[in-house]
Parts: sequence; structure tokens; C-alpha cells
Amino acid sequence: MLEKSDQYIHCRVTQLQNNKHFHIAYIYGHNHDAQRHPLWEALHHLSTSIQGAWCLLGDFNAILTKDDRIWGNTVTDQHIQEMSNFVVNCEVQEMPSPDRVFINNVWYEEFDFTLAKLLSHGLSDHTPILIQFQVTPKPPPYFQFCDMWSTHKEFLDIVSTGLPNFRSSNIMRLARDYFASQRRQLRQLNRNSFHNLKSQQESAPNTLLQLQQDLQSSPDNESLKYLENEARNKYISILSSSLALIRQQCKVDWIKYGDKNTRFFHARAKQHKMAMYVYSLQDATGTEVEGFDKEQQVDLCKPFTDKDIKDAMFSIPNHKSPDLDGFSSGYFKASWSITGPLV
Repeated sequence: MLEKSDQYIHCRVTQLQNNKHFHIAYIYGHNHDAQRHPLWEALHHLSTSIQGAWCLLGDFNAILTKDDRIWGNTVTDQHIQEMSNFVVNCEVQEMPSPDRVFINNVWYEEFDFTLAKLLSHGLSDHTPILIQFQVTPKPPPYFQFCDMWSTHKEFLDIVSTGLPNFRSSNIMRLARDYFASQRRQLRQLNRNSFHNLKSQQESAPNTLLQLQQDLQSSPDNESLKYLENEARNKYISILSSSLALIRQQCKVDWIKYGDKNTRFFHARAKQHKMAMYVYSLQDATGTEVEGFDKEQQVDLCKPFTDKDIKDAMFSIPNHKSPDLDGFSSGYFKASWSITGPLV
């Protein structure tokens, strides 16, 4: 226990199985709003001093929404103001439960998934809450093409290695073997040049700054000029690779953890479906039409050309979900001069 008052008890908890630490505050707020002012001040002070994960639970004797009060006086905006201020000022978010359970923004960085389970309340008018830390299995590793690989000087050489004959009678089997080989070689490229990207990003600016300081002392030194230029280009390349990786990881995380059988996912899927739904067709003048005329039907049945295929591929953003083989549109766009005929 670190701190306590007549309205809260603040503790630091250690999980014995993994030695992880977090803070927790047990709340029982006064019935009168004037008497709760010291509680809000104390919680705000704690929120600014706590660096790690923090959980708050209990009976705040305050409401956050108008639906929180079932009986009694009509809820006004003034009634929910103090709880709303607490959420904003302390930068916390709520777990669903009859009694309040809040966590700060760092919580999910420390713990993958947390469940507030409500136990039987017996003779009490409050429901006991059990905080459960669910074990989430790590997804199996799978190949995912990274855009940053296409900037490496060996990338096109790797793509050219083992390229199958496009006119072969068993092109599908040859293409499958080719992409299997590509995955192995690109993984090796990643291990050789990109696996320690974070440490490279930390050391590269130090190397550049040191060379620039040396160059200030010897401005006519051609060797230092060359090394400084090389260090500058390397640092820029590392930063570009890091940004490309971050952009892709934002999408990959959604693929790994977002596309699960959850209410949130189904709501987003339904929202996307409704946004893509074709309600009506309009001609060039804006007049609504039904179906296609004969000329349009003939155009739709025409064989597609190489240009149509290229235009379709290049219209797909690099961060869009790849096929099951892990190769995104970014791979083919970066190597189109080589892989275009294969596609």
C-alpha cells in the first residue's frame, strides 16, 4: 500500500508469475459531491506521477452517462460533469461493469487483454470485481513482404533469381516454387540488413554527428567528406525504412488482432460493406439507369490487356492486405519490370 484516505486506497501490485508491476486504486467516494473534491484532486495527482499501468475500481458515487442512474432524480449535465472531468484529466478509459473500473493509457501496453469479471454480491449492494489477466497466444510467424526491402541494392537481383519461363506449360507449379524461393531469400535479406533496425536508428545519428564534428576541424579532408556523405545517406535510408515498417505494421496489427470474431470487428465489417454497397447506377449525365446497355455489356466481356492488369495492380495501395503467400502489391510494383510478365 502506497497511499490512502477515507475515499481511496492506492497500492502497487506485483504479479508473481511474471514479476510485472502495476498500480491499483480502490475507490469509495462520498455521497455528496462537495466531499468528493479531495478524491478527484488526489486521483489527478496520482495520474501525473504514475509512469506504468494503473487501474481504478470501486464505487465512485458519481455517474458518467445519463443511463447510469435507473431510479431517482433526472440526470442533468451537471451531474455527469465531475466524472467526465475525471476521465479527461486523468486520461483513463472505462472497462464495462456495473461498478466502475478504469485503466490508464499505458495499461494495454503492459497487458494484452484484461477482463473485469463480476462475482456474486451476496448481501452487499455492491458487486465484487475480479480483474483477470487472460493469456493470449502469440500468433505464429508468417511471411509478410516489407516495402523497405525494395530499397536495398540487392532486391532486384533477388527478384531475378530463378525467374520461371512465362510460357511454360506448368507455369503455376514453377511460380509456386519461385515465390517459395523468394520468401527464403527475402527473409535472409531482412536478417542481414534490417533485423536490428532499431539499434541502427540509434547509432546512425551518432556516427553522422561525430563525422560532422571531425569535418568542422578538417574542412578540406576529402576522406571525411566522403564518409560524412555516406553516413548521411545511410541515416536517411534507415529512417525511411523505419517509417515504411511502421506504416505496414499498423496494417499488419489490424490483420493479426483486429480480424477476430468480435462484435467490434463485425460492426466495422458491416460499416465497410454498407459503404461499398452499390445503391444505384448513373450514366454520364447523372441519370439513374438499371443494368448495362448492349455496348457496355460487350465492353465488360472483352479480354483484359496487360495494361489493364498493370493498372489494376498499381491502383492497390502497398499497405492493403496481401495474398496468403505474403506478397503485397508493393512487391510487384517495385519489381514490375521483372515480375510483370509473370503476373
